[in-house]
Amino acid sequence: MENVEEFLSSEKKVFLLLGDSGAGKSSFNRELECHLWKSYKKGDVIPLHINLPAIEKPEHDMIAKRLRKAEFTEPQIKELKLHRKFILICDGYDESQQTQNLYTSNRLNQEGGLNARMVISCRSEHLRVDYRDRFQPGDRNRSSGPSSFQEAVITPFSMSQKCYRAWSIQDKTSQPLISHEWHDQFIEHWLERGKTRLGEKNLNPQTRSAFESLIDEGFTRNGIDYLKKLSVAIYKEQDGQPIVTYSRYKDENSWKAPFFNREEEKQILREACPLIRNGNQHRFIHRSLLEYGVTLAIFDPHDRNEMKAPSLETVEDSSCIGSGSAIEWEQKLQQAKDLIYEDMVASIVKNIHGRE
Repeated sequence: MENVEEFLSSEKKVFLLLGDSGAGKSSFNRELECHLWKSYKKGDVIPLHINLPAIEKPEHDMIAKRLRKAEFTEPQIKELKLHRKFILICDGYDESQQTQNLYTSNRLNQEGGLNARMVISCRSEHLRVDYRDRFQPGDRNRSSGPSSFQEAVITPFSMSQKCYRAWSIQDKTSQPLISHEWHDQFIEHWLERGKTRLGEKNLNPQTRSAFESLIDEGFTRNGIDYLKKLSVAIYKEQDGQPIVTYSRYKDENSWKAPFFNREEEKQILREACPLIRNGNQHRFIHRSLLEYGVTLAIFDPHDRNEMKAPSLETVEDSSCIGSGSAIEWEQKLQQAKDLIYEDMVASIVKNIHGRE
């Protein structure tokens, strides 16, 4: 918040907020809007939050489009544009599939345009080397230069830090508050949020059809299945090395293609899952989620409603599990899952104490 407050007290026009998927950019933007409204006094600059994916063609007249969504009349919009100043809080530049400079295309602070400054957020992996051209005020012929532009990167708490916070609340002799249930809830919440975000985007007809098919089949379960299969493939093909480098031409026939090709459904699932892309490299936002996917492949509680319990003969013939009843078979799978989770927790706690 300090960087934004510095921006607001300056004469700069655009503040770019960068961060990985899930870093908290949208939450920060909402908090900023709330903070500005709490301190608002009559005649102050008006904070206006704009969810870019929800605006049709935000490169043109996006302020008026946003105000219409808030049920302002045309005379009211005209009055505001003529006599008031705005701080625009634009969220989800990458999700709106933009390539244009919204400050320039909306003619902000130009003759006949709105008097406004802009805070705009974008995922880091969406941008190329020359990304500043998309955000700096001015145009190619008359740039306002870096003095009118500021940027910052938002860094989320790491999974270890989150575990550390839970660990420090309780007695350190007890078990850390990172559990199967925590990961289950985290993944399900992440996928549901991804589904909501995708549903608000202006998808092309083909992508919209694929998205609706995934919903009909169970969007969250499809996302979890994708996560499980990808995690197992990474362990099998890369010995657990978490970063996957994918080239569409080089890897077209490799094990990577089913996960990272350009099929509509795969692209949707990649965007909804807790993955980060940097150029042609892909990885989970934290290694523990990769390990979590492997444990689900060993034993997923949700699958119990979708499969029959194995017969005694099947279990007795299984060389990897050994003989026993169906209940014992399930218990052994659960024990395997518990052991992997214990290793995960031990690794995280070791990292925590290594820094103390």
